[in-house]
Order: sequence, then structure tokens, then C-alpha cells
Amino acid sequence: MAQKIFVVGGGTGGHLFPAIATGQELIKQGYEVHLITDDRCVRYLGNKKTSFYVHLINSAGFKSGILAKIIALFRVIMAIAKTFVVLRTERPNLVITFGGYVAFAPLLCANLLGIPTAIHEQNCFLGKVNKWFAYRARNIFLTFKDTKNIPLGNDQKIIVSGNPVREEISRIEVKKNFHTNPFRIIVIGGSQGAKVFSDLVPEAIEMAVARKPNMHIEVIQQAKAEDVNRIKLIYEQCAIQCEISDFFHNIPNILSHAHLVIARSGASTIAELIQMSQPAFFVPFPFAAEKHQDFNADVIAQNGGGWWVAQNLITAKMIADKIIETYEDRGILIKASQNLDKLKTDAARIIAKVAKKIIAS
Repeated sequence: MAQKIFVVGGGTGGHLFPAIATGQELIKQGYEVHLITDDRCVRYLGNKKTSFYVHLINSAGFKSGILAKIIALFRVIMAIAKTFVVLRTERPNLVITFGGYVAFAPLLCANLLGIPTAIHEQNCFLGKVNKWFAYRARNIFLTFKDTKNIPLGNDQKIIVSGNPVREEISRIEVKKNFHTNPFRIIVIGGSQGAKVFSDLVPEAIEMAVARKPNMHIEVIQQAKAEDVNRIKLIYEQCAIQCEISDFFHNIPNILSHAHLVIARSGASTIAELIQMSQPAFFVPFPFAAEKHQDFNADVIAQNGGGWWVAQNLITAKMIADKIIETYEDRGILIKASQNLDKLKTDAARIIAKVAKKIIAS
């Protein structure tokens, strides 16, 4: 009978995708894998439902306002009750969680039932739930060694694994040739697009083309639906080949053919860009919890794999300057790409190897 491991990720794709990637590796190694996620992430699963035993358990984060807190508390209690029944029934050998409020109930219940746990942090700042349960976890997996907010006394548990990426991404063959034209700029701002990019990037492209009329540029940009036509018109007036949409199904393939990416710095974006050795100019989401996107972007910049500017400081001119600089000196992109290569790890395999040791012990 196969040993059983639960992986937990939900709330956002940033928490779910590494759980899926780790689960895929664990299945390869003969484990029976169960996935705990929530309704918000069901749309990301696709055909993964045939690979995992999926348990949908909705929880909630605590927001401001008395009524919101009461509702959140009720949902958390329900999540704990449902999770307790699932774990007591299935009796897994190990529970591995990937952060976010969805992980709270599984970690609490696993500890109450005496089931070993391990936690993974995708960002460069240990999240609240991970911090609360760090002292009880057998191991703490980190994406980057310089992760902040780790409680004292946990050094011996830490393993710098990197952030697991899904098989469909790791399988993409990336052959970077930064000297080709057109110079392909990819703008991604999360699942709903980012208003700051819709406003500033078209203005930056206009500036760049006005200063360097002979540049051969192509832009692929994710934007809110209401901004698509406006942005497209600006690029067409600049004679820029473009593709603008509120959603792209093939983001990994698009990224693999980019010269320069302009993006937020969420954990999944960072992981995919590292996997594809793709330099990027980051504008972190300013309202991310504990400003973790700032930390993420800064780690990439410190390692020479990209650049970042805070949203309250960014201007169209800064973006235009970076476009012109990297267009005219492709060696900048080549060096950044090589630096990203140094950050690559086989994260899912590392986690699976440690999971085997935890179960054996």
C-alpha cells in the first residue's frame, strides 16, 4: 500500500502551483497524493483532478470590520472541523503546506493528530501561517536563503529548496537568443492585469519610439478588459506590432520567447522567470502582505537577474529608459539571464527527497 502525503495550497495560484508541482513529483515516486485546496483555486486544477485526490476546504483570512471577522471566524471553524475529519479518516504519513490562510486548518489538525508536517515559503518573507507553525514543522523549505521573518531557533530545519514549478513549465525548452528582432516585450500584471501597466507602459513605448524611431519592437500585454482597445490603439498609432488581452492561456510559452518582461513580483511569476532564465523589470504590488513582493523583486535584483522600482516611484520615463537600454545593449539581458540560471533548483525533487526521510524517521 502506497504511503500517503497531503499537499496543501490555495487562496492564490502562488500557493497552489508549487503544491501541484510537488504533488506531481511525489506521484512519480510512488506516493498516494492528496491535495487540499479551496474554491478559489479550482479553476487552476484542470486535468490535475485525475492525478490527485482533491479535498475542497474553504477557509478565510481575517479582514477589517466586526461582521467580516465574525464570518471569517465561522469559516475557519468549519474548515478546521472538515479538515480534522479528512485527516483522521485518511491518516496521511505527512502533510506539506505551501502557505496562505488555507494552510491554517491542515497544520493545526495535523499537529493535533500527531501527523508530521513540513512547510514551504515561496516568498522572501515568511508568511503569518508559516511563522505560527514553524516551531512544529519537521522542515522549513525556502525559495531563497535570505528569507526574512523566520522565528529564532529554526535554523536546523531550514532547507533552501527553491520554488517548485509545474511540469508543463519545466518541460518547456527555452533557447534564449536576445540578439533577434523584433524585440519582444511581455507585460503581465496578474490574472486581472495591472492598471499601472495599462497606464504607464503604452506611454513608455511612445517615449521610446519617439526617441529611437528605428527600434523594431513587439508588445504582448495583459490588461484589464476595459483597457484593451485603448492600449491597442496607442501601439497601432506607433506602428508597434502588438497582442493585447485580458487573459492569456499560454503565458509560459509567451515568456519563453520574451526579450524583456515587465511584471509584478509574485512568487509564481518569480519562479517561472527563474525557470526560463528570463530577465524582468518589476513593479511590485504595493498592497501585498508584509510587502513580500518588494522582497521578492529585491532578491532577483541583488542576484543580477532583473530590476525593480516601487509603484509609488515608477514613471513612464524609467520604463522607456530600460527598454532603450536593453534594446541597444543585449549583453545586459544575456548577463541577467545567466545570473538567473544560477538560481535554478530542482525544488520538487528536493522536497520529495526530504519527505521520504521525514516519513522514514
